[in-house]
Amino acid sequence: MKNPETILITGASGGIGAALAVRLAAAGKTLFLCARNTKRLNAVKKTCEEKGARVFAEKIDVTDEKDVRNWIRRCHKIAPVDLTIANAGVSVGASGDIEAEEDVRALFDVNINGVVNTVLPTIPLCVDRQKGQIAVLSSLAGYRGLPGAPAYSASKNFVRAWGEALRGCLQKSDVEIRHYGEKQISHAFFDGNRQGGRPDCKKTGKKSRTYHVSETVGVFRMGVVLSARVSGRACV
Repeated sequence: MKNPETILITGASGGIGAALAVRLAAAGKTLFLCARNTKRLNAVKKTCEEKGARVFAEKIDVTDEKDVRNWIRRCHKIAPVDLTIANAGVSVGASGDIEAEEDVRALFDVNINGVVNTVLPTIPLCVDRQKGQIAVLSSLAGYRGLPGAPAYSASKNFVRAWGEALRGCLQKSDVEIRHYGEKQISHAFFDGNRQGGRPDCKKTGKKSRTYHVSETVGVFRMGVVLSARVSGRACV
């Protein structure tokens, strides 16, 4: 599926989700977008519509399993979704201190349960169609626990490991699993957690590069186009 025509994105009101929506919007495309911030979501919807896309935007909290499941089913009834992007996520920075318990639990609810709530109801829909793709977003923090963001690192490690494990678990049903690891990104998501980024390399003395969100989106989109040749099978 080199050019998905129908795309669903969670957390589409800002950051990578909004940038992906705008980048993928075009005449002939249908976008299903959700987020908690209605004002910002509607602004993204308007931008995508100006590019010629048909857009359905709805206020959804990804931590609400029932609401997410029903929303996904409604979207598929309007137009079977070719590409689902489980993007919604949050970050909390500890600045070297222990993270507050309520912050940790809230982050896990969005970054872990939110992804699970999006992926699980989508898998059978893809399998039934024998067509589709689901992408989950991990992070560099999913490969190395960052002292400035313990909870965020753990949540992204889950996303990465779960995606990898599902690939083997669902191999017999011909469902392929994919996850994408975001680079260190320069946007509001990390404004309060500069320790959460990739550290400079002490051994070589090289400075780590901070990527603008548009660069990451470009790499992600190219990965979808080049690697998601999934005609006749579901790709997660």
